[in-house]
Amino acid sequence: MALNLDYLDRDDELRFKEENSHLSKVKNAIKEEEKRLGDELQKKVKDNDLKSPLYQKIADEEVSNSYLQLLSDKLIKLDKLKYSPYSARMDFQYDGEDEIQRIYIGEVPYIFGTDTEDLNIYDWRSPIGDVYYKGGIGPCEVVVKDRNGKLRTIKGKSYLKRSIVIEKGQITRIQDLEVVGKSKEDEKIIADKNLIELLNKGSDTKLKNIIASIQKDQNDIIREDISKVVFIQGCAGSGKSTIALHRISYLIYSYNLKGEDILVIAPNKLFLNYISTTLPELDVENALQVTYKDFAEKVIGEKIPVEYDLNRNNEKVNQYEDVFKIKGSLQFKEIINTYAESLLIKAIPTRDLSIYDKTLYTYKDLQNMFMVQFGGYKLNERIERFKEYLKNQLKDKKEEVVGKYKEELLNQLNLFKKQAEGYKSIDDEISMFADEIDKNVNRMERHFDIIVGEYLNSIKEFDAIEHYLELITNIELLQRANEGRLDDKTLKRIVEFSSKGFTEQDVAGILYLFSLLNNTDSFKYKHIAIDESQDLSPFEIFTLKLFSDNSSFTIVGDINQSIVPFKQTYNINTVKKIFDYSKNLKIYNIKRSYRSTYEIVMFARELIKCNDGASEYLPEPLMRMGDKPLVIEKENNEEIYDRIIDIIKEKYHGKENIAIISKTVDGCERLYENLKSRMSVNLISDDMKEYKGGISIIPAYLTKGLEFDIVIIADADKETYSDTLMDRNLLYVQITRALHNVYILSKGELTPIIEKVDFDLYDREESAHDKNIKLNTVKELIIETIKDKFGSVPYELEIAVKKESDNEKLKKMLSKVAVSEDIKEIM
Repeated sequence: MALNLDYLDRDDELRFKEENSHLSKVKNAIKEEEKRLGDELQKKVKDNDLKSPLYQKIADEEVSNSYLQLLSDKLIKLDKLKYSPYSARMDFQYDGEDEIQRIYIGEVPYIFGTDTEDLNIYDWRSPIGDVYYKGGIGPCEVVVKDRNGKLRTIKGKSYLKRSIVIEKGQITRIQDLEVVGKSKEDEKIIADKNLIELLNKGSDTKLKNIIASIQKDQNDIIREDISKVVFIQGCAGSGKSTIALHRISYLIYSYNLKGEDILVIAPNKLFLNYISTTLPELDVENALQVTYKDFAEKVIGEKIPVEYDLNRNNEKVNQYEDVFKIKGSLQFKEIINTYAESLLIKAIPTRDLSIYDKTLYTYKDLQNMFMVQFGGYKLNERIERFKEYLKNQLKDKKEEVVGKYKEELLNQLNLFKKQAEGYKSIDDEISMFADEIDKNVNRMERHFDIIVGEYLNSIKEFDAIEHYLELITNIELLQRANEGRLDDKTLKRIVEFSSKGFTEQDVAGILYLFSLLNNTDSFKYKHIAIDESQDLSPFEIFTLKLFSDNSSFTIVGDINQSIVPFKQTYNINTVKKIFDYSKNLKIYNIKRSYRSTYEIVMFARELIKCNDGASEYLPEPLMRMGDKPLVIEKENNEEIYDRIIDIIKEKYHGKENIAIISKTVDGCERLYENLKSRMSVNLISDDMKEYKGGISIIPAYLTKGLEFDIVIIADADKETYSDTLMDRNLLYVQITRALHNVYILSKGELTPIIEKVDFDLYDREESAHDKNIKLNTVKELIIETIKDKFGSVPYELEIAVKKESDNEKLKKMLSKVAVSEDIKEIM
């Protein structure tokens, strides 16, 4: 379709008129297509005698005809298109063509047909979608990959990039992101303005897709080749989780993967619920989305009995920080390797397999069979195959051995008969001997079965949980497996604490030992995405490599959001080591924060700037202006509760998502007990699988990955938050959850973490203590001024001044004292 370039100068009213006209045509085309396909489907259903007339209710097993399934799929697509068919438009002229094409890009692609080609909607993941997100205005030459994995170059000229927001079938806003004649600086301002307006909409109970606002740098990461290990160090609010999910969608589209090929590891069930709708929206169905522990239990096939939860700051474990860090290290992996090798020697009994005086197999033969013949299998699979093979071999052995035994007995009988010829007196004995042969043979068969059964039963498969526990609680075993890697004092501390029970930090060791003992090929994935990776140890990340089909990963995290106590954390060098310094490892550091306002981001930066290496990863704000964080100090808990209620009354209008955060689970429960009768509030806990929005009370460690319109930190006092790396990170995580407002409350003295922040970066609400100091200062000044001017202060006047509690009245009195020459005027 040829376009007149005059449209580039049109005002907003004309843009809306033009786009509404196009949207109307698309909506009509959708209706006509729905009717056509619906009629055809009804006819096909009738012809095939399928009972369900509605395409939404046609189950897979009912649709025997693939064409019926195709019709059904198309109708489902059209149903999705009704409310928001596309989100972007690009006007593009291919090299060698005269016409400028108007290309619309959306979440759900649809090709209407040759007669209505100008209404087609292209997939955001397609090569032309790549041109839209990657290219600028003017001539461009973009190398893209098609769905067959082949690289090709799209050449041409782009005249317009337009963002179109459609909600419930209506256009709500239009923004031309890049237009001819604008400088790159102007284009950036336009793009940021568009992004800010999209971000200003507020938070949601589910993570939103960003198809309408994918930035160029995000697009580059999303479209990285499937062979890459993409590691993203991204600040809070940088969109790293969203990038990871969009990358999954892109890989499925571009490499013909299925949802079942994808594994997503997330920090907790609440976060899993938060991202639960995003992948289906992005055309990714049936991907496995689990926590690391749940994945380990799925592989192992049983629950891992964790006694201590580190997130709850259990006092029983606080003194064993070194133990947790060791268990999360790659060094500990080597200890488990050595231990697993030692189990190989224990697998079969160290004796010959014999019956009576006959050796069926020597120990050397059995060991050679076990080690060599079945050497290519994991230990438990090797045991299973060895036992099955031996059982089959012993069936033949049994026939051979029992047959020889019977033959020997018969030979003895014949010899006895020959020697006894002519001696009728011993005929009875010969007859008795003959009768005993069958009994002896039967007895030998039973003994054979018993001896073989006992031998085979003595070879047991190794239970990963049981043997891991044996390793970490038996000092002798641990010392042998250690082979000098750790000192004896450390080994004794491991055993000392491990006797108390498992923590989350033991899960990696159990999963790794299980993988050494068992065949885990049924748990291989073509792509693995790890979110909030800073809360996984190096050992945990390494174990996930074992379940990758082709070392395809997307790993996202933020070193400044490490909040799991005692966790062995990683740095870039550790990541390189985990992936064997592979050339396919691509590391990205994204610093721009899209979530919070400028004021919140600048305040958050200050909290962590003293962390080691933090300067490299500090967030950079988008110029979306708002209120500074407000610090509020109160004398007691009741005042804290009252002030929270006041904030809610002022800010909550029914649409906002507000988080009231306490550092601990106990603190959350106290808040809930004191606030639930005064307002409608949800208490969020570890076992809760759904975040429903509204006003929520939530422990600090569960907030990671989530976002809220308003954050209220209820316990930012110095007793709760000391100036440590973990507490700084925890406050940083909470503050960066907020889109618009942050309130920081403390009972008594404020945490030194915030006291160190520049006063210009936050506001401070005047406390009752501050007010009293000010009042008393003014009162003293009034009395001293009267003394200086008049020699003394009348008793009645002094009492009146001391009793006055209105600061404004006292200020007026001070002004009067300053100018008055007569004490009576003041009286």
